[in-house]
Amino acid sequence: MAALKKADLSSISKTELADVVARYKARDKKSREKAKRATEQFTSDLVVVGSGAAMGYLMGRQVVEGTKKGDLEKATQLVGVDYDLAIAGAAAAVGLTGMAGGMSDFLRNVGIGGLTAYAGRRAFFATIESMEEKDANRFPSGTYAPWGGQGMPKAPGA
Repeated sequence: MAALKKADLSSISKTELADVVARYKARDKKSREKAKRATEQFTSDLVVVGSGAAMGYLMGRQVVEGTKKGDLEKATQLVGVDYDLAIAGAAAAVGLTGMAGGMSDFLRNVGIGGLTAYAGRRAFFATIESMEEKDANRFPSGTYAPWGGQGMPKAPGA
């Protein structure tokens, strides 16, 4: 419908006016639904990223407990499984199976974020170790991994 001038409003029928109002209501409803979906997706993404960061923080705190390889593995593992893998795997499993009811999506996101952090950490250190095998003098992992050389790296200025 073309734009109406004030003078034309007196000639518009109730049916035409109802059609215009219905179109605007439908457009408003669609816009609100789109904004709600975007907000839900953003919140979901924040949970994934936040849980990955939390798992990294947890593992970092555990590393402080030991600087030797044997001590480090004891500090970061539960019955031979890394804490982040165990926690994230359990959360993902519960979330994926729907066992948590309304919280299943949240737990799934926590699990996926944690598993992503775990996979990234493992890939990072596997790459460092493979580079060390090629040229031990060029790429010392002591800079990156506390068990790869002289123990925990010193903080700058320490």
